[in-house]
Amino acid sequence: WGSRSGTIDAADAQRRAAEAGTRATQAEVIGRVADAYLRVLSTRAVDEAAAARVTALQEERDRAQRGLDAGTAAEVELLRASVALRDAEATRTSTSGAVLLAERTLARVIGMFLRLVSGKVAAVFLGPAGVGLLSQLYQLKDVIIQYSSLGVGPGVIKYTAEGIADRE
Repeated sequence: WGSRSGTIDAADAQRRAAEAGTRATQAEVIGRVADAYLRVLSTRAVDEAAAARVTALQEERDRAQRGLDAGTAAEVELLRASVALRDAEATRTSTSGAVLLAERTLARVIGMFLRLVSGKVAAVFLGPAGVGLLSQLYQLKDVIIQYSSLGVGPGVIKYTAEGIADRE
């Protein structure tokens, strides 16, 4: 009886450890989602500020151009405004890219969260055998997708690079 009791206790301890690991993973993924969401919000705010700066500098350059045309401003003012505008446009391009990157990161992290939740739902409703079968179906899907592309991606990269090299 002692051996059976020890086995049961060990199995119960493993179950508790697995549940604690699952809760820790869920908390980590939720934290990543929250972090990615806040990064999207902050990069969007920075991008909006960069867009407002571009607009303001366009108005300043237009005002300098009108002053130059009217003879009330020096050409250096127009040049300064044009340089500041180009710098702001470069910054805006960078911030727009940061927004896209943050949004893609958020989408990826949300996908991780959804896979975690769907795995939990599958485990509850399908049981161990169903989860194993589902895993095999996902692997089969990945293999089919990989073989159906027949190396198109690397081929496109290769021929594009060759085309660029030929032009140079």
